[in-house]
Amino acid sequence: MSLKREVATGVVWSVIGNGANNIISFIVFAIIANVVSPTILGVASFAIVLVEVGRMLNTAGIPELLIQRPQWDDDYATVAFWVNITIAAMLTLVSCLAVAPIVDYAFASGSGIALIVLSACFLIDAVRVVQEAKLRREFNYRSLAVRGSIAGVLSGLLGVAMALTGHGLWALITQRLLHSMLMTALTWYASDWRPRFFWSTRDLGQMLSNGSRLLAVGLMSTLSVRLPDLLLGAVLGPVALAIFRVGSRGYDSLIQLIVYPVANASISGFSRVAATGSIASAYIRFTKFAALLGYPVFFGAAATAQQFVAIAFGENWSDASYVMSAMCMIVGPATLGYMLRPALTSLRRTGELLRINIFVVATVAAACLAGLPFGAVGMAVALVIRAYFAVVFNLFILRRELGIAPKALLQAVTPPFSAAIVMAAVSLVGGHMLVPHWPEGARLVVMIVAGAIAYPLFLWLAWRKYLVLALREIGEMFPKAKNLLQRITPQRDG
Repeated sequence: MSLKREVATGVVWSVIGNGANNIISFIVFAIIANVVSPTILGVASFAIVLVEVGRMLNTAGIPELLIQRPQWDDDYATVAFWVNITIAAMLTLVSCLAVAPIVDYAFASGSGIALIVLSACFLIDAVRVVQEAKLRREFNYRSLAVRGSIAGVLSGLLGVAMALTGHGLWALITQRLLHSMLMTALTWYASDWRPRFFWSTRDLGQMLSNGSRLLAVGLMSTLSVRLPDLLLGAVLGPVALAIFRVGSRGYDSLIQLIVYPVANASISGFSRVAATGSIASAYIRFTKFAALLGYPVFFGAAATAQQFVAIAFGENWSDASYVMSAMCMIVGPATLGYMLRPALTSLRRTGELLRINIFVVATVAAACLAGLPFGAVGMAVALVIRAYFAVVFNLFILRRELGIAPKALLQAVTPPFSAAIVMAAVSLVGGHMLVPHWPEGARLVVMIVAGAIAYPLFLWLAWRKYLVLALREIGEMFPKAKNLLQRITPQRDG
């Protein structure tokens, strides 16, 4: 199988796995948001965010180190396994004995015990880090997708059952804990690698030397995403955090569904390409693929946020719809830099990547502080403004580090960006002018259908050659669809 097909297959299976997992997770979250108070939802969200930040420390950059190695080394992998277990044990102790009491006192009563229970995820997740990295290294995304779907469905069913029987806070906590347990068990079943009792000081030294920067990069990257939650919760309390989490939940799910699968598969792909030469053309292809797939989904979500939030969470969460609309607009400029971390990681330029992430965290923090006085909605708008200003910085870094001409990258994303803007406008007209008095569900259907027609139609009319070439490239990645795409895009249209 060619590298293009391996990467494309990896992306598809990642989307399938993440899709099932995120749909179930979103349904559970929506049900809980309808039956618990904003305070309880904020308490659970704060504990989960703290664990997500801690999980980045837990991996210590080891998955990337294992994926980058030219040959799989069982001894090196075994040392990595025990390093992960040791770090996880330390994180669990710190979280339970130090962080949890502070959170319970300073944030909200009950958040400490929630964090203590969730801290078990550090050890549970650490047990599968090496096996998961090996499956990703071998492009075995099908196994990852299957186990992710099973874990999402089973843990989601338990979460829904608990939510409907009045267990509010613990429905979210228990779902997250069971999901980690199932993911670990199923990953071990899917992987043929097993740890043994072995230790190498030389491998440990190399791991710490190379992994420390990757760890710092990962931590900074996680902070750039979760800093708004942490600041809102710490300064404005559980209710403001709950509004932001409800509004950004749809955005987060779409990121997990669309952006992360492409980025994760690109790590394996860039590592292969980096061994043979420049990765500039591969970077542009990955970004183009992410833009074609992501822009219509995210811009459509921004246009339909009011109807979506009302249906999923209820009228009481109307402020959250403005958060969702704003957050989805971040994807426009952010797509240019989503593949930067995988690309620089494959080239082992972790020092530069660390400096970039420090800049990102600093600017995100500045945007959060500027928007904080205006609540959850103000913070979301500030993050959008920050993302569009950051385009200049991203283009400069891409040119300097990867040799990518800004014009070439912008040309790759301009057609889908413009078509998605037109699509969003058509959706808004369809929902707010043509059928303004229809029920929210019916209006949402009209808006989705109008957008689904407008996006490909505008691409075909305004950027026909671009669309034809993109469809042909997709046909090369997916041979089963090649004949159909050739009939849609005959050679004379190129």
